[in-house]
Amino acid sequence: MRRKQKSVLWLSLTLSLILLGSISVTAQEALLLRYPFDEGVGDRVRDVSGNENHAMMNNMDDSAWIAGKEPRFGKALDLDGIDDYLTTDGFFSEPLDGDFTLSMWFTGTPGRRARLFQFRTGDAQMVNVRIIDDILSIDDHGGVQAEDSGNVIVTDQQWHHFAIVRSGKALIAYLDGEQHMETSLQDVVAMDNVSIGVRDRDGTQDDYLPGKVDEFSIYAEALDIDKIRFLMEHLVFPVENASNPDPADQATDVPRDVVLSWTPGKFAPPVNGHTVYLSENFQDVNDGIGGIATSTNSYSPAKRLDLGTTYYWRVDEVNAPPDSTIFEGDVWSFTTEPVGYPIENITATASSTQNADMGPENTINGSGLDANDLHSMEPADMWLSGNEPLGAWIEFQFDKVYKLHQMWVWNSNQTIESLVGFGVKDVTIEYSTNGTDYTPLGTTHEFAQAPGVSDYAHNTTVDFGGVGAKYIRLTANSNGGGMLNQSGLSEVRFLYIPVHAREPSPDSGATDVDVDVTLGFRAGREAAKHDVYFSTDQQAVIDATAPVATVAETSYGPLS
Repeated sequence: MRRKQKSVLWLSLTLSLILLGSISVTAQEALLLRYPFDEGVGDRVRDVSGNENHAMMNNMDDSAWIAGKEPRFGKALDLDGIDDYLTTDGFFSEPLDGDFTLSMWFTGTPGRRARLFQFRTGDAQMVNVRIIDDILSIDDHGGVQAEDSGNVIVTDQQWHHFAIVRSGKALIAYLDGEQHMETSLQDVVAMDNVSIGVRDRDGTQDDYLPGKVDEFSIYAEALDIDKIRFLMEHLVFPVENASNPDPADQATDVPRDVVLSWTPGKFAPPVNGHTVYLSENFQDVNDGIGGIATSTNSYSPAKRLDLGTTYYWRVDEVNAPPDSTIFEGDVWSFTTEPVGYPIENITATASSTQNADMGPENTINGSGLDANDLHSMEPADMWLSGNEPLGAWIEFQFDKVYKLHQMWVWNSNQTIESLVGFGVKDVTIEYSTNGTDYTPLGTTHEFAQAPGVSDYAHNTTVDFGGVGAKYIRLTANSNGGGMLNQSGLSEVRFLYIPVHAREPSPDSGATDVDVDVTLGFRAGREAAKHDVYFSTDQQAVIDATAPVATVAETSYGPLS
């Protein structure tokens, strides 16, 4: 019987008191206003959130109504850059003084200063988002100003998505689904109106937006980047459908014992209001085969999921009788954790080196590999030994002992490889935990020859079978050609099985941590229990002499 491993977590935390606010509403419920701009006629833009925060169109006629970004966007507004603008003056029933998120689509015109929008409280200017020199900037007329660090040109007359999030005094801007810039307000001032497309201060008007606007919405919540990206794709959080999947759609490295959860639809009843579909087969989920009813907005799979596997899932929200309407959800996916993870902290040494450019470090530093793990033919991206009649060796040292899964090998791949055969062929592999006592890994191993062409994928995989090692030594008994007494490698990668605890919460080195914190971590694979060492003495934690608590769950606390 395989012996169960113990996962040991070493933590050293600096603790201090902090008061944390919490968001108690979902994005669906926090919708303050939404302008789809789909009217097509008239001088008023209707707020479809149900909050009656409608907007007035100023100096525009029916010619301003145009087609939206794409058919599913419906219509949009085209502002002339001369005197067109929209305002919500007088329509906020209560000033918004908490966190919020604004989301919109827009286009800009090259070479034109322009104002996307501004927030105001009465006659006081609060926040302005402007296009200056073809890039975005934020200011609050209190000395705080930020320009985008990436200098992304937004006046290319293409549609761009923009969102700004206020969380306390922090303002975070996102462009096309990526964080763009961040600044802070001098004061948190309540907002009771918004103007779109104009600067209007002290009786003067300039900086009108010559461009298009669509899908303008404000949420009374600081949305995270995943929700902002959801808005880009879906335009609004649906009130009937399940949303905000956890794990997020297309997430990777998901634990095998994951609990699926989501934000429920607004009308789902408390009993059997959700039907969950989960499978490795996309078509089965898409066709609604094998659904399981649940009364909660979470689901634990009946058995532990397979490693390195992509799963598809969907949640249908089912109305209560008598109508029992089914709101079919989107198909989401995630991929479970792989069998092995790459070891990152490695040092390489060798018995000899052809020259300084072809040292052993080239086998572990990624030189020559592209984004698809395909290797080049450049000699300076590889290791090549000197002339050694008795066989060259190369050794790899890790930062600690790992339970090894596999080694991937990219052999020497110079253009003359097919003629000379520098790549190692018959290899003795030895492993050690202390760098002194070595154990052979089976008998001699044979490494496949590289083709000597670009875009070379690794073509040798060595299975370590879970042995524990800190040192690996490869000794070349022969090379692929036999003409010269030199041996080389392009790259090696070691994959380990994660039996150590990892991903601590709070993060290592975190500050301003609540004194009531509950420590959390991701368990080492195969662990049956966990020894948690906790102390203000870092060395005592390292030496495992600190007080220890043995727990079955992947958490410990609260500590107070």
